[in-house]
Amino acid sequence: MVSGCSALTTVNLPSTLKSLTAPATFANATALESIDLPEGLTITEGSTFNGCKSLKSIELPKSITRINSSMFSDCSSLETVTPKGTITAIEEYAFYGCSSLKEAAFTSTVTTMGESVFKKCATLKSIDLSGLTAISDNVCYGSSNISSVKLNDDLTAIGKGAFCYTSIDSITLPGKVNEIGRFAFFG
Repeated sequence: MVSGCSALTTVNLPSTLKSLTAPATFANATALESIDLPEGLTITEGSTFNGCKSLKSIELPKSITRINSSMFSDCSSLETVTPKGTITAIEEYAFYGCSSLKEAAFTSTVTTMGESVFKKCATLKSIDLSGLTAISDNVCYGSSNISSVKLNDDLTAIGKGAFCYTSIDSITLPGKVNEIGRFAFFG
């Protein structure tokens, strides 16, 4: 649609738009600061806003329950994502490199999370993973300010590098954990 457009700052999508089906629809629109997503919109492919370096916040309509792969990766100015509904799944690399992301308050309802979702999110301080029974590889790798993690009592596995290079200095693992991947808490 507008992938790579470096001058576009604002997008107002019509209320009649129901689906974005192409991958990387707005990817690398580096000046994009604001976009209004209409209620009822679904996004079926990944990398939708990948590299939108000027985007600071976005509100997701109730119709979006899944954050697709690399959807916001490398959105280095993104501070807040506010879903109007419930997010149940976040695919791999969704917020990779979102170095200004201050919070991810929507994660408590997520039951499926891919690898490296919050990798290199330098300003993120805490994360609620209480909806997960298994934590994927590198999920918070290099998110150096994360010091607090909420876990599910039914958690069974923590993937390799999951909390590598974070600021977690104390954690109580649930009794059902039977697998911890290599370098899960390294650094």
